[in-house]
Amino acid sequence: MALLDVFTDNFAVIGKRDGNDGGGRVAIVGPGWTGALDDGSRIVRSTTNDAWLIVRLRVDGTEYIAQARPVQAGLLVAGPRLTAGATLFLDPLEGELKANAMPAVLDQIVMRGPLPREKLKWLRRCPTSGATAEAQFAVG
Repeated sequence: MALLDVFTDNFAVIGKRDGNDGGGRVAIVGPGWTGALDDGSRIVRSTTNDAWLIVRLRVDGTEYIAQARPVQAGLLVAGPRLTAGATLFLDPLEGELKANAMPAVLDQIVMRGPLPREKLKWLRRCPTSGATAEAQFAVG
């Protein structure tokens, strides 16, 4: 599993490359998360509050596809368990994501910040829907 921040920079790879190919639980948390886990999950910290998760399974021919299916079925991605007073950011965009929706998506990412300071110059070149003012850039 490759984990990428909102700018598609890898911040972790989980699997054989990290010496942990025996499965287990992983909690992907944002840069400012300070909670505690009591379920034995390994914490992997993202550099941004939004992240990409890419899972690849390698098979060496069509005859191995049937063996890969139970591995696929064993993958579970779940959202956070919320406690009283916790905030969960929900994406209000619905349906198929279209290219013209990207400024609104960028606005949401900026509002959720914090974002790495070295990305601010890049962000200033991106179009927004107009809802994100310069003062709203939450830079870490």
